[in-house]
Amino acid sequence: MLKSDFNGYEEFMKKIGEATKIRNEETLLKLVFERQTMWLNKIADAIFPAPDGDMPFIINALETIAKDMRKDNPETELVVAHFREAMEFEAHHIDAPGNMTEAAAKTYCEVKKKQHGIM
Repeated sequence: MLKSDFNGYEEFMKKIGEATKIRNEETLLKLVFERQTMWLNKIADAIFPAPDGDMPFIINALETIAKDMRKDNPETELVVAHFREAMEFEAHHIDAPGNMTEAAAKTYCEVKKKQHGIM
């Protein structure tokens, strides 16, 4: 499977439907993991590299967004709970040396992501 957006949410849901229809748990888990990884990478690419001093603001912003999303759609929390139970995600914090340019830091982070198996 490609680490992609599946040409949009509609195609992703079609693949989920096909896997559900044949009750293929392994394929379902792979699809959900791949979609989760896609969003983790999109968000991480937008945030990092960021100065350590901005971390509290970034964390607070992400928690605020998550809280608002849960409030707007309570059913989402049930799905999130199911994902947490089915998958174990581990976060890797990558610190780039402080004397790098932003372009060099982004390249450094990409190399580190590949070393950790994060696409």
